Amino acid sequence: MIKKILVKLFIALINILIFFLSLFIKKDKGIIIIGGWFGRRFSDNSRYFYLYLNKYKKELGLKKVIWVTTNDEIYTELNDLGFDVVKKWSLKSIYYHLKAKYHIIDQSVKDINSYFSVRAIKINLWHGFPLKKVGNYRYENQKVKAFKKIIKKFNLDLFSEGFWRKSYLLATSKFSSDILGYAFDKKKEKIIIANYPRNDNLLYDFRFIIPKNEKEVLRIIESHKKSGYNVILYLPTFRDKKATIFLGENDKNKVINFIDFCENNKIILVTKFHFANISIHESKSFVELDNKNNIINLPHDMDIYNITKLSNILITDYSSVYFDYLLLNRPIIFFPYDLDYYKYEDRGLIFDYDEYTPGFKVYNLEELKRKILYLINNNFDDGFEIKRKILKEKIFEIKNKPGSYYLIKTLLNIKR
Repeated sequence: MIKKILVKLFIALINILIFFLSLFIKKDKGIIIIGGWFGRRFSDNSRYFYLYLNKYKKELGLKKVIWVTTNDEIYTELNDLGFDVVKKWSLKSIYYHLKAKYHIIDQSVKDINSYFSVRAIKINLWHGFPLKKVGNYRYENQKVKAFKKIIKKFNLDLFSEGFWRKSYLLATSKFSSDILGYAFDKKKEKIIIANYPRNDNLLYDFRFIIPKNEKEVLRIIESHKKSGYNVILYLPTFRDKKATIFLGENDKNKVINFIDFCENNKIILVTKFHFANISIHESKSFVELDNKNNIINLPHDMDIYNITKLSNILITDYSSVYFDYLLLNRPIIFFPYDLDYYKYEDRGLIFDYDEYTPGFKVYNLEELKRKILYLINNNFDDGFEIKRKILKEKIFEIKNKPGSYYLIKTLLNIKR
């Protein structure tokens, strides 16, 4: 407890010092700072918002839209392409953090140099409407809730890095704003409703730049599609208390048999485990499977939204990615091989699983094979189109322009 108090006091002291330092540098509403996933990835909502703002920078009256990173490869590639990019702790980064009027993240305040966000307009784009418990939903115990409430009452903005407690939050609908608002203690006036920028990439053809490593994956997938292959995405989420099991099966021979089944039926399987579950990519099973020509195991830090557009079917368990997939109106197979464990012993779910998952449910590889063949033989008609539409309209309020358009217009109109 004493350590936590000392940390909060240290944060308050840093905030005060930087606040007075920032008074010597005038904020510029034409400059925007953006980062994502602790500065280690170029992906997700921050990436697509960054690319949108750069594409329409002149029309929006912006001078600089700057990506913040700790990754040398990201820095070099964006810099070589002519984009504004800074290394997180460089003097140039600190200067532009103090100069920029808008600071944008999609995961954590660690996405950028958050201590220098004082006096900026701040927003967390977040990274998906949740099925699994996040934020306040994770604290079921009433005593824990009461204790956290007391702590938050005294946890003034002064004690949050760069005053981030008073930031804005992006939500995709009124329903979504109610859920995320409760999860992250955000009042309605601090929530902006617009579609996620990453979903703009699913709904519009912006021809954004694509990093080199993604281009190669897209080339391979498109080559398979031209040869008559169907593309299945397998995107499970992480577990808090144990490793995610690839395809829910510990028997390596059964997994290899499934991959062979895919090959025999002209299916390419594209898989990627959650960024929070990096160790799974280093397992011996993956090394052996990597030798198969019809399976692509994406790097843990690769963005999936260009690849998603090429897929025919999504397989997932509890990942929020399937809510975005609703926008494509394509079949989703839900593979919650450890549903009871996940609900009662691990992260837990906010909603009833059956009610919020419009698609086939399978619990082993044999059931999965049968459902895949059914979809292929029936022109990918799973009978869940109406249920997908109902859920989509609940999660998303789709308008006649990209979500990024409404998001930046709202930000630029915030008076301060």
